Amino acid sequence: MKDQKSHWNYRICSYTHERDNQRYLAIREIHYKDDIPVAVSTAELDNVNEFESLDDITWTIDAMKSAMNKPILDLDNFPEELKN
Repeated sequence: MKDQKSHWNYRICSYTHERDNQRYLAIREIHYKDDIPVAVSTAELDNVNEFESLDDITWTIDAMKSAMNKPILDLDNFPEELKN
């Protein structure tokens, strides 16, 4: 069996919320295997305020800012939209 390369990053995602049927944007963690998205965090980043150092805060902010340069993922169709 081939060893799969896995990683994650932050992405901006759009989704339709059940409470009001409106579209929203959120920053979520997306997990990949062999560069194919396979999982998405199920909640907005509730634990973003838990850091051990200023360097950790800087790294997280930079990682989130890099999501601005990637296409917005549609969670209503995740991951089918990326299989093409």
